[in-house]
Amino acid sequence: MFFSGIELTSSIDFPGHLATVLFASGCNYRCEYCYNLDKIDTKAFSGEEILPRLLKRKKYITSVVISGGEPTIQPDLPLWLETLREHEFEIKLDTNGSNPQMIKELLKRKLLTYIAMDLKSPVQYYRSVTCCSSNQKALLQSIRLIKESEISHEFRTTVLPGFSAQTLLKTAWPAYGAARYALQPFYPFKKKYTHPSLKGPATVANVINSTVPELKEHFGEVLIRGQEALTAHA
Repeated sequence: MFFSGIELTSSIDFPGHLATVLFASGCNYRCEYCYNLDKIDTKAFSGEEILPRLLKRKKYITSVVISGGEPTIQPDLPLWLETLREHEFEIKLDTNGSNPQMIKELLKRKLLTYIAMDLKSPVQYYRSVTCCSSNQKALLQSIRLIKESEISHEFRTTVLPGFSAQTLLKTAWPAYGAARYALQPFYPFKKKYTHPSLKGPATVANVINSTVPELKEHFGEVLIRGQEALTAHA
C-alpha cells in the first residue's frame, strides 16, 4: 500500500487516541477544497517502508489513522491493516464511502477500531461537489454498513459557503440514527476557488448554528470541529 504523506503525532484525528496519520495515495474524487489535492497521487512511501518507524514509536503511539486520498481504492488495504493489527495497533479509517464492498470486508474481518465517513452533500448532488461521477447506491450502502456496525463511528461534513441550512440537513439525513455527526466549517487555504459551492456567501457559522438543534434530535452526538474557523465565519 502506498502513501502520500504522514503526520507523526495527532491528538485530534482519532477521538480519545494519540495517533500517527498516514495519508493514502490516490482518490476517486477531486474536491477542490481538499487540502491534500496537490499531492493526492504522490507515492511518497509504502506501508512496508513506514512500518519500522511506526514500531519504533509504538512505546508512545499505539494508534494509526489511515486517511487520504481514499484508502479503500487500494486493493491491498486489508493486508496492510492486518499487519498493523498483528502489531496491536488501534486503527481508524477515514473514507468517502464510495467502496462499500471494501468497507464490508474490513468490518467483517474486524480490522478497524473506528471508522469515519465523509458526507459531502446530498447524495444526488455529489458530482457537483466532488467533480467526479459517484454511485448513490454505493454511498447509501456504506452509510448503512457503518451505522449497523458494532465499532465506534462517525459521519462528518465540511460545511461549504454555498450550503443552506436545508442543504446541510439533506446531507445528514441518510445517516440519521448514527452515533456521531461532526460538522467542520470550510476554511479557505488558497486565495481563489472556482467551484460555485466555494464562492457563495460566507454564512457557514449561521448555517451550522441554525441546524445543530435539529441534528441533535437525530444523532447520539453532534460535534463542531474547528471552532476558530467557525468564529471567523460568524
